[in-house]
Amino acid sequence: MRRRSVIAVAVLAAILIPLVLVAATVLQGPGTTAIHNVLTLPDRVHACGRNYHGPGSARTLVEIRSDGIEPVLVDTGWLGRCPAGACTAVATNAPCATVVYVRVGHDAYVAYELLGGP
Repeated sequence: MRRRSVIAVAVLAAILIPLVLVAATVLQGPGTTAIHNVLTLPDRVHACGRNYHGPGSARTLVEIRSDGIEPVLVDTGWLGRCPAGACTAVATNAPCATVVYVRVGHDAYVAYELLGGP
């Protein structure tokens, strides 16, 4: 009976572990520096526990920086990493970016604006 339990646990683990890894990869998204398909961008991006609305029109890195901004790049996946500088769900006294960007080309980025206050 004990041997069957061990085999059942091993089989269950062999099935669940790959499924969890695939699901996490899909939900995490391609990464902040990956080029996202502009035609499939969502209306909202979830980053650092906050929601951002967009997408705006594409701009180059030089155009964004000419406004005195260093862009905070985010991923479109729900489990994407929280980049430094983005507003988080936890209130702090530190300034945070109320606009984040998604890379859509070699030198093209679209803006997403924070929903709600910082």
